[in-house]
Amino acid sequence: MRSVAALYVDPKGVYLGMPGVSMWTYRRNAKLYDGPDPVIAHPPCGPWSRLKFLCTKQDATCGPRAVDQVQKWGGRPRAPERQHALEALRIAAPR
Repeated sequence: MRSVAALYVDPKGVYLGMPGVSMWTYRRNAKLYDGPDPVIAHPPCGPWSRLKFLCTKQDATCGPRAVDQVQKWGGRPRAPERQHALEALRIAAPR
């Protein structure tokens, strides 16, 4: 079984207890992940949503860092529907 790193995830979310998944939450500081496993990146939604002007507490630098991590280690960025992150960060939508 190949390992994967789940970045920027909720510590009580769907990846909890999944075999082969290393969880990188805000507490563990996902921005520091530097390989070697491919990643599933879930950066904060707020800074990239249609209501980004209301978002004052989420770190907007996580989005670009997540893209860098996916490009370096492989894997996939995840973004909710109708989010501007994929377009703003110039990355293709997951298939």
